Amino acid sequence: MSIGYLVGGCLMFGAGIFEVLIGIDAERKPLESIAAPLSATGGTGSDARGARPSGGPRPRTGRTAWAPLPQASRFPLDNPSLGREVDLLVGALRGGPPLGSMELARKVGARFWGPGRFCDAMRSAVASGRVRRVGRGRYVATGPAERRD
Repeated sequence: MSIGYLVGGCLMFGAGIFEVLIGIDAERKPLESIAAPLSATGGTGSDARGARPSGGPRPRTGRTAWAPLPQASRFPLDNPSLGREVDLLVGALRGGPPLGSMELARKVGARFWGPGRFCDAMRSAVASGRVRRVGRGRYVATGPAERRD
């Protein structure tokens, strides 16, 4: 641990000597009086390289940000389990009071189905007319007379 302090002290001593040799007097002075800003222009209205006019947008020079690869599922688009999942939803709703989507998901064990599968099954059940929305996030099974087949 004392080696770290020794190295740090040597670096501070070296930085002090470096400042004495080539440091500039900059106390209480604005930065513009010490050095010209990087965006300063000559008399032509363009930057030092002449690439763009002053005040204009900077040109893009390639990739500016990083993002991970998008998440994708290898599950087929024609979900072979969708019919069974819709049947489970209708069976859980049949003969009972209207259930909220969270209660219904818990009742059918939807957390084991996979990401997005419960929403797909609910959308499909409502679109086929086997399930009807009766309130804010509450659903009930429809009878054969109510279906829109």
